[in-house]
Amino acid sequence: MVLIMKWGDLHKSLNFIPYYWNYMTNSKLRAIADNPVFVVGCGHSGTTLLLRIIGSHPQIHPILDESSVFAKKRWFELREFDFAALRDGKKRWVEKTPIHIRYIERIFKKRPEARVIIIVRDGRDVADSIRARKGSLEKGIKRWVVDNSAGEKWCSDPRVLKLRYEDLICDFERQVKNILSFIGEVYHEDVAKYHQKLQHPLGFARPETVANQDHLKYRMWQVSRPLFDGRGRWVGNFSEADKKLFKEKAGEMLIRYGYAESNDW
Repeated sequence: MVLIMKWGDLHKSLNFIPYYWNYMTNSKLRAIADNPVFVVGCGHSGTTLLLRIIGSHPQIHPILDESSVFAKKRWFELREFDFAALRDGKKRWVEKTPIHIRYIERIFKKRPEARVIIIVRDGRDVADSIRARKGSLEKGIKRWVVDNSAGEKWCSDPRVLKLRYEDLICDFERQVKNILSFIGEVYHEDVAKYHQKLQHPLGFARPETVANQDHLKYRMWQVSRPLFDGRGRWVGNFSEADKKLFKEKAGEMLIRYGYAESNDW
């Protein structure tokens, strides 16, 4: 059997050759490779916001689009991110793919000294936001439970920091200083100007809907404004049936995460 590989795929699989020589001879590239930052969490929990805040730091190169590199095992992209940070004159890079919360073991296998930041948000707000996009509250609840459960066993690892979206909104500067200290960087005023610093090719105009193809545009529009408080959106949107469903599927977890004292809400 003759194996035929497309040139594009071959090029990607062999990008380790120039990378290897640069890694061996360039201390800056080695430092970049050893210090990536990954933002993970259940989707709609503030991962995009957190990426843009961290990526506005003058020492950090932001990967603006989700790569799913660990979900898809596209390891060559990690090397491309290293080169991108090097070309940008930055010390490290930050990437966010929410579903990578299910692949933290793979992250540390490939990049043992990486730093992982897990962001958590009130599951009612998350499920309500997912429903606005996908049309199903139950799917949103399930995703919140499954994704956050996947990250729980890593929260005691010293390479992992867990924070709440609500704390970031309420105490921005202190929380961001804590994040930057965790990854070994000092606070810089640029992070508070994240909505002005990073440009995305999709632009910042508000889309007509928040569903399907407009979802990413909506996210970019949201984070292009000064800090947006998305807490408590569920209150005006949940029916009694919605509340009952959430309590049945995720009420215990909501209490355990400190978002409710009991199921009397």
